[in-house]
Amino acid sequence: MNTIKKYAGILWILVGPLGIYFLVQTALSEIAKKPHVDTKIQWIVFIAIFTPIYLGVVLPGPWFMRHRDNAQIKAFVAGATAAAAGAIAGAVIVLSRQTVTDLPAVVIAVASLVLLLKARVKEPVLVGLGAVAGLLLHWPF
Repeated sequence: MNTIKKYAGILWILVGPLGIYFLVQTALSEIAKKPHVDTKIQWIVFIAIFTPIYLGVVLPGPWFMRHRDNAQIKAFVAGATAAAAGAIAGAVIVLSRQTVTDLPAVVIAVASLVLLLKARVKEPVLVGLGAVAGLLLHWPF
């Protein structure tokens, strides 16, 4: 299993810059096609979010692997994980206020919470079920 993880990591390190390159090229071509539509901001935000995440994982990755048994590194990772969980929780509150505005959305949100906490349904399955519920509620488009 460690060998698979090692090769998957190497593949990610090699493919990541290529993905960023194609992301930037796609953004530039989309902006050039529709200069009257304000797509520049969306693409800049998209690139500004994903590029630092990639660079923040790949560049210090080997250093973290060498020092993963260090107590200070473990404390840093625990703190960063807690901060990320807090940021995600805050985003959930903001997004929920904007999207859970009618009875079907409330039912889907409550059912999702129950399935997540009580039935221990995995998140990808939950996202799929929510998508199916949304499609059924709005069929035909």
